[in-house]
Order: sequence, then C-alpha cells, then structure tokens
Amino acid sequence: MRSFGTELNRLALAVSLINDSTWNDLKKVLGDYFLQTVGVHYFQLLVDGVRVGGQPGLEGIWSSDERREMEPVFVDGNYFGMRSLAYHKGKYLWVVARDKGLLSQDQDLIDLWQDEMPLPRYQPPTDEPGRTCIVAPLVFDGKHFGAFVMLHKDYKEFTPLAKAGIITSSQALARIVRVWQSTKEQSHTLSAAFKEFTHYLAESRSPIEKPRVFLAFSSRAERDVMQSINNVLGGIAERVQTVSWTERADPGSITQDLIKQISTSDLGLCYMSEKVEDAGSSGELRYTDNANVLFEAGMFHALSAIEEHPSRGWIPIREHERFAGNPCFDIASERRVVVERHENGELNAEAFENSLRRMIASALGEG
Repeated sequence: MRSFGTELNRLALAVSLINDSTWNDLKKVLGDYFLQTVGVHYFQLLVDGVRVGGQPGLEGIWSSDERREMEPVFVDGNYFGMRSLAYHKGKYLWVVARDKGLLSQDQDLIDLWQDEMPLPRYQPPTDEPGRTCIVAPLVFDGKHFGAFVMLHKDYKEFTPLAKAGIITSSQALARIVRVWQSTKEQSHTLSAAFKEFTHYLAESRSPIEKPRVFLAFSSRAERDVMQSINNVLGGIAERVQTVSWTERADPGSITQDLIKQISTSDLGLCYMSEKVEDAGSSGELRYTDNANVLFEAGMFHALSAIEEHPSRGWIPIREHERFAGNPCFDIASERRVVVERHENGELNAEAFENSLRRMIASALGEG
C-alpha cells in the first residue's frame, strides 16, 4: 500500500500550476486528512517573506483554526521558537516532554528526532495543550521558506516509519506551496503586464503610420520663422505627419493632452525664441526662451533617453545668440538650428530652411 507521503508527492510532481481555487480545494482535503486520519488536533503552515518589528519573520497562511499570526525568526539574537529553528536551519523536530506530559514552557522538553539540546523556548502554536509537537521545514530547490507544525494531544512514539513519512510529506507539501506561490506571482505579473499593454494600446498609434513630428512654439513666435518652418514641413508632408500644440482635439487638460501628443511623436521641433517686447530705447532685436516650449523640449529630452521609446529626440530652433543670449546648459549640449538673420534683422530664409531640412532628415534617418 502506498503511503500518504508518496501519493502527495505524486500529486506535487504532476502539477505545474495551482490557482487559488485549487489551493483552497487542496487545503480542505489535506486539512481533513490531518485532523481525521493523522489525528492531530492542530496544524499550522508558516512561510517567510514578512517583517515583524523590522526583522525577518514567518507568517501563518494556513491552519486548522484559520489563524494568520506572524512571529519573528530571532529575538535578541536567539530563535523565537521551535518553528523558527526548523525554518532557519532546515531541521525536523519531534518535541515531547521528558516525562511524556503536556508541553509547556516550564517542562523539560526534548527532541526525539535528533536529540539536540538545548531547544529554543517552546511557543505553543495554539491555546489547546498537546503532548507531541512535530515541526517540519518547508524546503524547495534547496531554499528554506517556511515550516509546517502538527500538534497531537497524545504522546507519539518516534519511529523510522513515521520519520520517513514526515520527510516525504513535508517535501511534497513544500513543492505544492511553492507551485501555488509561483502561480500567484505569475498571475500578478501577467495582470500587471496586461494592464500596461492595454494602456500602451490606448496611447499608441499604427506602426505603419508616417513619422510624427510635434511642433512646439510660442504664441508670440516670429511669423517669418514660423513660415519657413512650415515651408520645410510642407515640403516633406508626404513623408511625415506634423502635429502642432495648437491642434488640440482633447477638451480635457492641456498638460495631459500635450503629454499624450509628445509621447506618441517621433521627433520634436522646438522653436524656443520669442521677441522681448520692451527692447529699450535702442529698438534692437532681443529674444528670450519661452517657458512652455522649454517644458515641452524637456519632455522630448527625457523621452529620447528611454531606450524602448520611439522618440528620435528633438531639434532646438533658436534665434542667434547675439539676439537671444547664451542658451541654458541642456540646450547648449544639443545640436540646434540657429535662426540666421541679415544685418537689417530680416530672416535669411534660404540658409535657415536648408539647415532645418538637413537636421530633420538626419534625425529621421533619411540622410
């Protein structure tokens, strides 16, 4: 006749996934077996992975009274109890009183399994007293991760047959618990990945769509420069799709809409300059960098550093330094298109458009 441990092990080896429903069914069948056939009056299964008072601990995840208590592994450098010793050392314990009486903290307790002394302080797993406490470590793939406790009201003799049965059963139980935990982790990971994927689908666009170029500029941007930019983009309209910050279909938050538009664009064109209206008595041209465009440029700069993001970066467009001063540090490190003007302040449209055209082609991998 095959033993319980052998049959449990056959079951453990046969399964690769155990969901919560199956785990609950297993707990019912195994719980009935431990209480009715084995004759224990209390059992408890504890696993690690929790903190108790800031220290490593064990958490009860299944017991005959559905108790879910936690306990530390160590207190003041010593094992909190026998369950902690079995877990940490991977040792089996068969604990009884030397006089075969009820187990208590005041009794002279011995371990019939290995007769190792001294034992840690006895921590009763339940309020009901017992005369035999068997503790088995849960070990899977060489890793200790918990303990299983069985408390009997009667004194139980330690036998080689019982020893073999406890070892086989605890190893099978450890495998089952680990498969259940792994299934839960995989299910959680799959759920999180699926949620992230559906979010991506909601924010993504067709992979066969033309590259999208986002155009950022100030509402006070120079019209001659904007005309030249539009000339360049119009010349490549068959190859790219241009999106302007002024084209807002979403009636919601401006910031959220900008984030969506920028995060789904392949390239950013950021004309940063706007004229300083109060240029002083000299009437000379003076420009400053628009704060909103700087914000949008910063988003492109951050996204272009993310390896899996489709952004090919951004192209700063800025008036010449003699009119706009030195750029901030982050812009100074980027290749940029400088707005060239003649001595009279008129835009050198041909030079500017040629420069911009080359930069866009390079960014999009066209030349």
